[in-house]
Amino acid sequence: MSGKPGRNEPCPCGSGKKYKKCCGAQEKFDCAIPEEFKTNTILDEYMILMQGIGLFGQSLRQFDEERRGLNKSVRDFEECFCPGDLGGVPDSIFMPWYLLDLRFGKSQKTVCERFIESEYANRLREPGPELLNNLSNSYLAFYLLKGFSDDYLTFEEIGTRKKWITRRINDPYERASKTGDLWYVRLIGNADEAYVFSAPYIFPPDGKMLKDIRGGVEFQTAKWSEYPGRSLDQSRDFCDSSKASVIFWLSNILDKPLEMPDRSAITHARAVVNTDREKLHFSEIFFKILYPENIQKKLSGIKGFEYDKETKQWMWFKRTKKNIKMYSKTIGGTVKIKGSLLIAETNSLPRALKIKAMIQKALGTDVEYEKIEAKDMASLPPLSKEEQEIIDKKTAELNSDPEIQVLLQKQLHDYYHKSWLRQKIPALGYITPYAAAKTKEGRKLLEKLLEGIEERQNRSPDNVGKIDINELRRKLKLIQ
Repeated sequence: MSGKPGRNEPCPCGSGKKYKKCCGAQEKFDCAIPEEFKTNTILDEYMILMQGIGLFGQSLRQFDEERRGLNKSVRDFEECFCPGDLGGVPDSIFMPWYLLDLRFGKSQKTVCERFIESEYANRLREPGPELLNNLSNSYLAFYLLKGFSDDYLTFEEIGTRKKWITRRINDPYERASKTGDLWYVRLIGNADEAYVFSAPYIFPPDGKMLKDIRGGVEFQTAKWSEYPGRSLDQSRDFCDSSKASVIFWLSNILDKPLEMPDRSAITHARAVVNTDREKLHFSEIFFKILYPENIQKKLSGIKGFEYDKETKQWMWFKRTKKNIKMYSKTIGGTVKIKGSLLIAETNSLPRALKIKAMIQKALGTDVEYEKIEAKDMASLPPLSKEEQEIIDKKTAELNSDPEIQVLLQKQLHDYYHKSWLRQKIPALGYITPYAAAKTKEGRKLLEKLLEGIEERQNRSPDNVGKIDINELRRKLKLIQ
């Protein structure tokens, strides 16, 4: 574990800001390869090119006239997926997504595509331009591991059934994999001589999961064919739809609820949804109140409705389709009384129709339905600086609430003592903490990992939730 703080951790300088918004923002982009990690293959050349693309991307984020949209998309991804942090996505997924996949601005070109058109790329000699195009055309996708030898891994791409042969570089995830495993990974290069270009998410053989993934990929590609910004070159459909669907797939893999997704992803992927897998439309349902006497009592009697005294509105709590306990319930919508109107708000049209039916059934002739107003998230303007500051202030106030702290502490404890212990962890060679604790080498890696968590917790403010590392050690039988 590196001593460097995670992007979302408090900055060690003591400013009180997150590291990424303080000292981390001043760091030079660095994709340089330490000597011990060089492969002596063309993969090293790809990483050198990524260094140049990264520096170019950094200049766009600072000076480009469309930098605001680019920066917001990157911030949204970081807030949702915490790249580089424990439990977050690996940097090898985040950085290529930001540089190679994310489309922004009026031209809807990626950082890499803009780099290719710049004067810097014009100075490159072959094979530089060819490798740049390979980078630009790469994407994250699902693959079946069909076989392997001492030098190569053979994959079948889900969605196209295309055969990929990748050179082995003896990484831990290669050694632990078995034929039939399902990988979500970025491959780069030609199909007959490719390289793994991101830390993969690896799933053991599972017929039902494979069937679901195939169906999801087919839906992804079919939906892309309806997108008005689709390339005239239809052979790019699978590539482009895969790039646009990264947030959707990561959210499913990591079981992240998608109540507040990145707007640019909705605009271009058309796949970002709420926790019920419904396309996001902010919806308001209006009723005229005809007989107000028993309205509040009847609303409180609706199953799943709870009145919040502070906000003076009813919260509709509903069960989700998630299997993780901490995400098993979500707020499906809110209901408030404003003068002679009863207004319900939710984030999808199916939910709007559901809450409308619930209210009509419970309130009957006491109210009269008027209309539903719905807006696609893509049509919403970006938040102003003042609006964002207000949201940040309210978030800080919420996090300082003792009751909220107790709730977050419980969720943190439940996550580490239930889910985390059974997750495949990259730092452990993509095996679970329980499995790592059974071998001498695994225990060394596990102890190093726990020491890193402990060190970061010690640098965190007192009001940030923390876990008892020694309790985890005892659970894993590392100590008595």
